[in-house]
Amino acid sequence: MKARHWIPLFALLSGARLSGQSLERMAGTTTIGGVEIDYSCIPVPPGARRFYSEASFANADFVRPPDLPDSTPRVPDVTPMISAVSTGSGHGEPIGEFTFLSRWYGYQPGTVILALRDILGTPDGDLYADEFSTGIGTTSPPNAVMHGAFTFTGGTGRFERATGSAAAFAHQMGDGVHTAFVLCGWIAGF
Repeated sequence: MKARHWIPLFALLSGARLSGQSLERMAGTTTIGGVEIDYSCIPVPPGARRFYSEASFANADFVRPPDLPDSTPRVPDVTPMISAVSTGSGHGEPIGEFTFLSRWYGYQPGTVILALRDILGTPDGDLYADEFSTGIGTTSPPNAVMHGAFTFTGGTGRFERATGSAAAFAHQMGDGVHTAFVLCGWIAGF
């Protein structure tokens, strides 16, 4: 294998298939839980490190109007239509194994997802992220395809001062409950 091509250890451990991935071009396709996800990374600025993770989660605790929590964020030009909790796990570089927890809100028209403190929990501390995603293409639940961004906003332990950004690519797994996702971008400050 040429030095410029690599297969991350997490891909081997999770059984994911990565293709088109190289140090020059961080884009490709991976398979998580039987669904293929195309991804493209945010460039890494000087002084930061590449961040890449693959994970899956399940949604639960769905709440719809008129019972949405009082804490539901207001977003201009869209109406809050759902709130739920996502829990799951994954593996990423450079954070290793992590659990995922998100209280998210969905808005219409269109498909807009907002979360104001996703938690990627590791043995070395929690990494916090704000999330904003939108639906793309003509897919709809239970096979919706989403894309968006995560903004890293600190955390606990070694992630207390973490900053960064990652493009987010998600695909529902066909049952209306489970979703697989890839985050790819950069992280600094830890």
